[in-house]
Amino acid sequence: MASRTTFTETSAGGVYTPLDAASKQIRVLYILPSQEFDADIHATLHIVSLGSDGKEDTPPFYKALSYCWGNPGITRSIVLDGQEWQVTVSLETALRNLRKTDEEFIIWADAVCINQQDAAERGSQVQMMADIYRSASSVVVWLGEEGDDSSVAMDTCVKWGGDGSSSRESSCRILGDVVEPVDLRTWRSVRSFFQRPYWSRLWIYQEVKLARAIVVKCGAKEISWDSFAGLIEADYEIHRKGVILEQSLKRETWDLVRSRGLNVLSLFFSRKMEIKQDRDFFVLLRDTASQDCSEPKDRMYALLSLAEDADRYPAPDYRASVSFAEVYTEYARIHIRSTGCLDMLNEAASRLYDVDLNDQRMPSWVPDWRVKRRHEMLRRNTKGVVDFYHASRLYRIGLGNEAIPGTDGDDRIPPEIAVPQHMPIIRPLGVKCDQITKVAQLPLLDMSYASIVEFMGRGVGDGAHHPTGLPIFNVLFRTSLLGLSPTTHKQLTTTEFVNTFGEGFLLQVALDFGFLRKIAFQDIQPGGAADSGFGLMKFEEYRLSHPGLGMLGLDFDFLPDPQDKGEAREKYIEEKDYKKFASFRAFMKATVESIRSNQMGAWGCGFQMDQWRKLVRDSVEGRTLFVTRFGYIGLATNASIKPGDSVAVLYGGKTPFILRSAGSTTPSDETDAKERHRLVSDAYIEGLMQGEAIEREDCWMRDHPDEPALREFCII
Repeated sequence: MASRTTFTETSAGGVYTPLDAASKQIRVLYILPSQEFDADIHATLHIVSLGSDGKEDTPPFYKALSYCWGNPGITRSIVLDGQEWQVTVSLETALRNLRKTDEEFIIWADAVCINQQDAAERGSQVQMMADIYRSASSVVVWLGEEGDDSSVAMDTCVKWGGDGSSSRESSCRILGDVVEPVDLRTWRSVRSFFQRPYWSRLWIYQEVKLARAIVVKCGAKEISWDSFAGLIEADYEIHRKGVILEQSLKRETWDLVRSRGLNVLSLFFSRKMEIKQDRDFFVLLRDTASQDCSEPKDRMYALLSLAEDADRYPAPDYRASVSFAEVYTEYARIHIRSTGCLDMLNEAASRLYDVDLNDQRMPSWVPDWRVKRRHEMLRRNTKGVVDFYHASRLYRIGLGNEAIPGTDGDDRIPPEIAVPQHMPIIRPLGVKCDQITKVAQLPLLDMSYASIVEFMGRGVGDGAHHPTGLPIFNVLFRTSLLGLSPTTHKQLTTTEFVNTFGEGFLLQVALDFGFLRKIAFQDIQPGGAADSGFGLMKFEEYRLSHPGLGMLGLDFDFLPDPQDKGEAREKYIEEKDYKKFASFRAFMKATVESIRSNQMGAWGCGFQMDQWRKLVRDSVEGRTLFVTRFGYIGLATNASIKPGDSVAVLYGGKTPFILRSAGSTTPSDETDAKERHRLVSDAYIEGLMQGEAIEREDCWMRDHPDEPALREFCII
């Protein structure tokens, strides 16, 4: 096999022989054979050319190693070109397990094949990474030595995933293993398998995606990567039935199933079990934001080879004189300038919980990619490219500065966002919509709806409406779900207001205002109705606090008046549904009648509320409630907001942003002084998510009577 290309020996002692970047030279490692597994590892380095301009007349026959480096301070020795050479324990065990008994094994491993002490070579080789992995005959995924029942886990992956040809069969196979009594050993092994450090590495994204073929090895056992494809649908099926499973399984069992770790595979496969294709750089950054890398600059550099728009961005530069903050800032600047999109601000906001707002290393609008994202506001559908929020209405990802069709005939194209090359600022146009007046002291999940209404300082009777004209509790329902349907993952329609979601919400309101009381936590099995098929479901029982509905001291509209414009006029809403959900009193009356006629057991109320609470937990966990001067209700990503902060909608932004004054610029001509702002958070604000601020830009706040509504913001 090795005769297919020409190798040139190079010495590993002292200084690596330089590589010719123009010829796309790389080093490969020859592992010499041994009959003894425990014998010292002997290897030699060779130089091979991948061909100039990407042409591979005689592609080298080598495999590429995908592995976790491990602790660089704990090493073992191998013999490299006759000299002792230190490598990490992880690499040494990989080479030992890959070594053959009767022939040389040729592999590319970055820690040895790249001179890690040469910043210029590191940068050059990182640029070639895509070619290195594409040219390899296959990629070997090394997960480490056998342990924690890894063999059981790998057999289970093959069982659940099959050959990756049928998603339906995969979902059926995994559901068969969550029926009580559940084999805990199986689930523990799977959880441990996907908690191995390998799966958290950022670099595996391109190493796997670029491979011609992949073999997964853990100790002596190996399986095909194709087995993992079917696990995506299996994982989704567990997620889809999560509410029922959580109520049906024992606590220990559910904790194991919930922490299964299969979601990491969504990096590589779609639910159709297709390998995800390369996309623009920013989407790749978002998709891999939870992955780890030891070198902060690699957050950018590890993805460039995959990006369709990689030519926009600077080449990797590992020189110590170039800081990661400079790299992050330059990449953010280029993305904003070239796309006219402010998604970078949302990414920055989702990380500001762990960043000092006065930290001067990076501007507030630049994401600190070292910090794991938390409570992100932007949600996309399963295809990953269509956005749900259009606060500035004029931008969709992937389309540049392009107006969204169907927005009242408004074809205005916003000006390019001013991003000065050598200044840490951006100057987007936008409108100052409002100002925060009150901030809740508790996260939303720790507040009852009764306390939320009290915090808002608003009445809840028939006349209590939001600035949008919608009833207050209608807005609270929307806000609790961030405006998205939990089932379709699209914008809410009236359907969600008159199904189990609406029931769960209104029952929770009844409980929070004291009209329902909890009886006891117990197993409920009226005629077997609470048997989910996975186990016996357990719910809280509730009863009315008062014997009759006449004791209800609360009533409010839930659906808009059908005579008004809005979703309530949708033809598919049946009259009986509208009557039931039109008001709180009407809903409670229908609910009591259902219970009395045995259409809804007492346990049913508990199920609806429990389902609602879990949906809200998934949507708004960690977010902070606030009220604005004009009466809007919002949820901020970060708890660091405070009264006096401004609410702004900026051209190119999909959500409103919370900005804080940072003083004024001091140019030589003081008449041209501009107020500066820092980004504090992004926010969900019902009534400002779909372009309303742009439509009504003459109605919002001005700092001076003669100031135009549309202004340039200076964000530092």
